[in-house]
Amino acid sequence: MKETGACPFCGQEVMVQVPETASEEEASYAAAMNCDCLNAHTFRRKEQAKKEGQESIEDVLNQDEQGKRIGCRVIPVAKELIPAIVEGDIRSVTVSITPEISIKLKWNEKAAKVDVERKETLTTKA
Repeated sequence: MKETGACPFCGQEVMVQVPETASEEEASYAAAMNCDCLNAHTFRRKEQAKKEGQESIEDVLNQDEQGKRIGCRVIPVAKELIPAIVEGDIRSVTVSITPEISIKLKWNEKAAKVDVERKETLTTKA
């Protein structure tokens, strides 16, 4: 077991527990997840926002009211967009899954998280 890693942001040696076979990059990641510097704290918040955003996509798209999966092929594509949204490269994205169902992914600055909204539209013709 490796017991220390260098924080990629401040260079401080941090106590970590990673396998002896772990790469330097893996040890640095573990160090960033445990360092007290401001940049490591920001990094951890972003990593958490990415994880929660991807989980929200699963929750929102996995099932409809009848228990049927919706947009199962869209889930991996939507998950790939989350890091770009968290990092600020994309502000928001709307994906139309069916003529009636769409999802919107957008960064919520105040809550520091990705909002995942599902919209269902019922259309009737007279």
